[in-house]
Amino acid sequence: MANGIQQYTKLENRLVLLSWLNNLFGYASNKELLNDCKNVADDYAGDGFSHMYHHLLSRGNKVKISEAKLAQYDGNIKRHL
Repeated sequence: MANGIQQYTKLENRLVLLSWLNNLFGYASNKELLNDCKNVADDYAGDGFSHMYHHLLSRGNKVKISEAKLAQYDGNIKRHL
């Protein structure tokens, strides 16, 4: 509390896991991630990988997950769907 007034902190700024994931994908905030990905199709490309997988790969060195791990995660999600 500052001067007897409680400061409000957005929920997304208090969620450690969300912050960690945003960082791994190269985004400063959840809002930035959502804005960047809002036009990415939610289905799969002809090669079997999701359009989100390809979108994240196109971010280059901003993404801190290896291409192999990202492919593995994409495959896991596809199997669960």
